[in-house]
Amino acid sequence: MLALQAAEQEQHPELEPGEQYIPCAQCHQEVTPELYTEWNASLHGIGMVACYQCHGTFENFRVTPLAQDCAACHADRMDAYSQDQPCWSCHVPHSFKAEGASAHKKEISENEKPAQ
Repeated sequence: MLALQAAEQEQHPELEPGEQYIPCAQCHQEVTPELYTEWNASLHGIGMVACYQCHGTFENFRVTPLAQDCAACHADRMDAYSQDQPCWSCHVPHSFKAEGASAHKKEISENEKPAQ
């Protein structure tokens, strides 16, 4: 399985040049459907945040994003969490639901709350 192979190697499995133009989600929908479904239902999926925005491209792919990858979009939240723990220590990767008590120091402002 490609995703398992990538996780073990910390790099994306080798692809033919033409395969690199296929959107990640298109392949992962077939190869890792549970991961795709989790991401697709998350705020990142709904917001169309592409895989490469967190995981890099084939040239700089990383299974585990760096905190600075989160900061590209969430700079305003980076000072609100414990710097000694990565975001995914509290948020389930790809679904981004909080696990247990929040480490955020600041409350979410009214304009950041999702519409109900």
